[in-house]
Amino acid sequence: MTAETKAAVRKYQTSAGARVTGRINKKLVDELESSLQVCLLLKRLDKVRIDNMSAARDALLKHPATRDLVTGKKDGVADPTREIAACQENVTVRCLLTEALESAKAVFKPELRDWALGEILVAQARAGLGPEAMRAAGRIRDPRLIIVALRDIAEAQAMSGLNERALAAADIISDPVKQSEALAAIADIQVKRGDFDAAKIQPPTYWKTWTPFPTRSSGWRSRPVLP
Repeated sequence: MTAETKAAVRKYQTSAGARVTGRINKKLVDELESSLQVCLLLKRLDKVRIDNMSAARDALLKHPATRDLVTGKKDGVADPTREIAACQENVTVRCLLTEALESAKAVFKPELRDWALGEILVAQARAGLGPEAMRAAGRIRDPRLIIVALRDIAEAQAMSGLNERALAAADIISDPVKQSEALAAIADIQVKRGDFDAAKIQPPTYWKTWTPFPTRSSGWRSRPVLP
């Protein structure tokens, strides 16, 4: 074994927190093989993530109603000089959600900021602030989560009895699975409300069988098993 190889082994043992011997044994080989498999798995998962994000982005760009959600401004800086006294004196749902949106801009990690925006837009949709909810969706960076946000907006509007708005929101969802989830949830909410006429939605042809599973808005919804 060359000096370079021995130095490399010692470096790996140091980084792994193992006893530094500079010698190669079966345990070291097994650890290296496991590390390699983990690295390969992480690379495959990263490729799947990138491919799924690209597919979601392409789907959103193809629909005129969702194109701006992808191409619009994503980065926003919270205004530390904004006046909040008016909201504190006269508290309304709108001003509280506006403040929440401003606070979300200050979240450093993109994935956490996307999560916060997703929660805010659901509250906006339930409050009847559909345009504001769509603008919040447009600030989400991950196109996959934009599609999820559209589904959540549709469900939230249905929860507030805004049936036409809910169906309009579901209509622009480009992902067939997420769209079917939204439509099923809307129908489920309407049935629980006793609005059976509104729940008579003609399902897409790809809905074949249904399996109930929990959702944050209605407790249970149906999920299509696609062919």
